[in-house]
Amino acid sequence: MNVVYWRDKLIRYSKYHKYQKKFGFSSWHMEPVCSKPYVNDVIEYLKNAGKQGDSIVECGCGLGDIIADSSLEGFKRKGLDCKKEVIKADEEIFRKEIQDGDIRFEIGSFETIKGEKVDYYIAVNFLHNIAPEQVKNMFYDVLSSNEIGHVITDSVNSSDYPYCHDFDFLCDYGFSKKCLGEYEVQNGIRKIMVYGKCNENM
Repeated sequence: MNVVYWRDKLIRYSKYHKYQKKFGFSSWHMEPVCSKPYVNDVIEYLKNAGKQGDSIVECGCGLGDIIADSSLEGFKRKGLDCKKEVIKADEEIFRKEIQDGDIRFEIGSFETIKGEKVDYYIAVNFLHNIAPEQVKNMFYDVLSSNEIGHVITDSVNSSDYPYCHDFDFLCDYGFSKKCLGEYEVQNGIRKIMVYGKCNENM
């Protein structure tokens, strides 16, 4: 790993160590953003493609690297994670933003939101550990129960992960696709995909 990585890892450890000690979330969350270059690209995409007041839901939000980025202020934001220790940490880390009404955090997953209009639905960096049929059912839950404008997700083609998903089944829901970027991972490639309604700007 390079000097930037270890510098950023030390900064992140200093920032979040007390929360990890208090809430006990996985050490994976202590990895710095520089080790996840797609994070900044997703944020930039949301800033450029979206507009103030658009709604963003991130499933598997972790410590808010995407959903809680300050450059997304003005969007209606909700972070979901199935790990209660992560959400409890988020609620303390982003207490002011929550009090100001800028963002919400909830324990939950794909089945949590019902009857909502979501302009951008994000699910990245965890689906490669879930079997394809289960992933399809998870997307069916969220897409059949809500009005979703865009889906941002990822596939990882690497021997280090059990599954490499093909999300083209999302096109059956009236989405068209584009690749936001490709990123090297251990022994493979991560692709970030954006699926958007055919009549909407992607």
